Amino acid sequence: MVDEALKRGNLKSEIIMICNPLEFEKYGVTKTPALIINDEIAVEGWVPSIFKMPDILEKFRR
Repeated sequence: MVDEALKRGNLKSEIIMICNPLEFEKYGVTKTPALIINDEIAVEGWVPSIFKMPDILEKFRR
């Protein structure tokens, strides 16, 4: 689903996964893992499933 949207050009986002506590301060997160999309904290403390990712990406779409 996400791959298809990226191929169509509908979703263009910078996605960063934070798992290293040394990066907490850099991105302003308090829990690991964290997902940063377009320099905004999208998810903290859990990893979203592949089925939830399209909804999360849509919220932080550029």
